[in-house]
Amino acid sequence: MTAPDVVAELAERRPALVLSSLLLVAGVLAGLSPIVGIVRTDDGSPTSSAVLAAFVVALPGLLAVLLALRRPAWGLAATAGGGIVGLARLLADLAVLTEIDRISRPELFAETTDRARPFGPAAGGWELLLADLLMLSSTETSDPADAATQPAKP
Repeated sequence: MTAPDVVAELAERRPALVLSSLLLVAGVLAGLSPIVGIVRTDDGSPTSSAVLAAFVVALPGLLAVLLALRRPAWGLAATAGGGIVGLARLLADLAVLTEIDRISRPELFAETTDRARPFGPAAGGWELLLADLLMLSSTETSDPADAATQPAKP
C-alpha cells in the first residue's frame, strides 16, 4: 500500500471513527448517570440502581467503533442506527426530570424506603439528557449515503 493510499484510507475512516466515538461516549455518560445520582429523595435516603444495566446503552457505540475500524461506511450506518435510539431515549428520559414520581426505571433508580417520595431531579438526570442529545447529534451528522456518494478510488 502506497503512502497516498494510506492517507486516503485514513481520511475516509476519520469521520466514521469520530462519530462512532461520540456515540460511545454518549453511551458511557448515560451508563455513569446512576452513579452520579438520577434523583434526589425528600428525606435524603439513598436510592439503588442497576448500574450494569445502565451501561447497555453503550453497546451500539462500541459496535459502531468496531465497525468503523473495519469498514467506515458500516460504522457510519451503525452510528446512524444507534443514534436514532437517542431520540427515543430523549423522549423517555425527559420524564426523568419532569414526572419523576410517576415513572419506574430500576436501571436508573429505585427508592429504598416509602419516605423517599417526592423525588426531585439530580445531576445524573441532566447528565442522562446530555448523553441522549450527544447520541442524537452523532446521528444527525452521520449519513451513510454520503459515504456511498464519495468518488471511488482508482
